[in-house]
Amino acid sequence: MNDLSQLADRLPRGEKRDTILVLGSPHGGDYITEKMADLHSQFPRHFIISGFNGEAESLRDSAVRRGISSAIISLETKASNTMENIVFSRELILSLTTNDLGIIVKDYAAIRAYLTAIRHLPTLSPGVIPYTLPNSSEDKFRSEFAKLYRYYDLGYIADPTLIGIARGDSLSDI
Repeated sequence: MNDLSQLADRLPRGEKRDTILVLGSPHGGDYITEKMADLHSQFPRHFIISGFNGEAESLRDSAVRRGISSAIISLETKASNTMENIVFSRELILSLTTNDLGIIVKDYAAIRAYLTAIRHLPTLSPGVIPYTLPNSSEDKFRSEFAKLYRYYDLGYIADPTLIGIARGDSLSDI
């Protein structure tokens, strides 16, 4: 897309992980389940779909229609934001993997999701599996970038310096 989307390219990738956390979204369901089906076609793995207000169930149903067995899909149905997706899914994630985790996430939210996983699942090695929505824009990337240190100060995410983003950096510094 642009230089901003390349920030996510700094992050470890999650496509080859055995356990995949799918971050629910009220929009983009077809993009999410298409990504799930692509991963499933490479080799079977376990998917944990996290989302509230019917998001997780809707994504599961769509994934099943795409040929993914419901037997390899677990649901977490209370999370309403990225931190809750990870925190509320933590026990399930840790019961399925001791090492690595892939996270299916919107491209502009990949950095936040990665740093959230590092903060709340410190024993795992997370990787991101970003997808792009038609409405992804430079403004969405800029908005996410601007919130990183606020989320860090609140304890929601790990220190952004882990991926080379210092407090006070502008996008042109990265």
